[in-house]
This record gives sequence, C-alpha cells and structure tokens, in this order.
Amino acid sequence: MQKGKAGAGGGVAAKEGVIRNGRGGKFQPATGLTEKQERFVHAYVQNGGDGRRALEAAGYNYKDPAQGVRELTRQRHVKAALQKERERQITGRVANKALRTLEDLMDSEDTPAPVRFQAARFSLQMAGHDAGPNARGDHDRPLNELSVEELQQIVLEAGRSGIKEVEGAVRRRNVDDDQD
Repeated sequence: MQKGKAGAGGGVAAKEGVIRNGRGGKFQPATGLTEKQERFVHAYVQNGGDGRRALEAAGYNYKDPAQGVRELTRQRHVKAALQKERERQITGRVANKALRTLEDLMDSEDTPAPVRFQAARFSLQMAGHDAGPNARGDHDRPLNELSVEELQQIVLEAGRSGIKEVEGAVRRRNVDDDQD
C-alpha cells in the first residue's frame, strides 16, 4: 500500500456523503443504508407507500414480499430514512405544489371570491401572520363596502390582524346579500 494515495487503505474514508466501508472498497451511504435500502426508501415514498412495488424497484427478491416489507420497515435506520424522505418530499416538491395551487386560486378570476379569500387567509396563517381585532388599514370605507380585491389587499398588508375583521365583513356581506 502506498501512503497518501486516495483509496489506498482499508479504513473509513468520507466521499460525497458516503463512507468507504473497508469491505472490498465498496461505498456505503453515510446514512447507514445499503444501496438497495436507499432505493427501497426512495421508491416507497415516491409510490405512496406500496411496499411490494418498492421492493421490486430496489431489486429485492423475497418469496413473501409482505414479510420483506415488514422486515425492512421495522429496521430503525430504514424507518428513520423513510421519515426523512417523506419530510424532504413534503417540504420540497409537495410544499411548492401547494403554494402554486394557493397562488393560482388567489390569482384566478374564475375562482369564486370566498375560495380566493380562504386561500389568502390560509396562506397568511401558514406564514405565521395572525389577526388582531383592530387592523383596519388606511381605508375610509367600512369593510363590508369594499370589493373582494380590496379585502384581499387588506389581508395581505395587515397579516393576521386583518383576517378577523375581513371575516366579519364577509359574513355581513353574505347576510346583506341573503336579505336582497
């Protein structure tokens, strides 16, 4: 063996998120999962939890696939990887899709006004903006006389403080509309 050369020893060496495991120079992920387990975890989360399909996609060949899924999903490091992959999917792709959907609902003229309002309200709540009872903004008219677009702007500007006031105005408007 030569000193100082990459890959010259049998010890553990880090390389791009994987470790050299000292067994024939194979790389093993730093997560402690084998390559098959990683493929299983990814496929399982991607396909919505179909263990049999995930086993097949990962290259496993169990006589009893249900038993294979149970064996894999009961291992602590596989469980942890499944949870982490789900979180990654939710905070990444799924969260982006949800935000795009909310934006589309708020921006579309075809979306009914109450749905647009609820989408705006939900977006603000998820962003951590809550309403106090005295958030009126700088308008002169009562809220029940404002258009939906003006109400949405108030909610966006006032954050949580505008939500409760706008809700009341919408309720009053709905009552007024029902009486007409």
